[in-house]
Amino acid sequence: MNKFTRREILQFLGLLFPAALLGFREKDSFDEELVCVHIFQPAFRIPEPLLTQYRTIPERNKLKNLFHVGMPELLLCTTEIKFLSIFQYFWPITRSEFQSSYKQISIEYQKLELNEKKDILDFSRYLESNWNGSKGEDSKSAIIFTYNDMTKYFASEIISQWQGFGIEELVLFKDPSKPPYLCSYPSLQKGFKRPPPI
Repeated sequence: MNKFTRREILQFLGLLFPAALLGFREKDSFDEELVCVHIFQPAFRIPEPLLTQYRTIPERNKLKNLFHVGMPELLLCTTEIKFLSIFQYFWPITRSEFQSSYKQISIEYQKLELNEKKDILDFSRYLESNWNGSKGEDSKSAIIFTYNDMTKYFASEIISQWQGFGIEELVLFKDPSKPPYLCSYPSLQKGFKRPPPI
């Protein structure tokens, strides 16, 4: 039986550990090309499914993997360029395009997770107390919203806040393979760069 020194064993484990991390890295929505973006502006008609109101809101299931793109589920931001010019197509969006757009925004308000009506009430109070529109002539405003099986319960209220406070754009990220299929509704965007994944 071979005997290894402690140093040799540590060196061997040191080689195995990074390989294990690379081999078992958890995939996300960008890896599977399951990130779709929809841009809305005030004069444009919002798809009916986003306006659905719910009487009850279930508790967030912490064991269930919800669609996310690596940022808070609700953001209010300003930027010097309209999101419609950044994301001219629904899909596909690359990780680099997403990261590039994220670097161009100034965050005014953020909520990591939406779990209850109080989260929307807090957002509304923030807008009432602090929001005066864009922060300068060249600045644009937008709400960025991640739509998933939990946040869908708050979509209609977020849209109401967006419209009521005159924010220029609503940017909605979602999984294009799950309903509602917003790509089938009239849009400001050009459609798909290539056939969709569904």
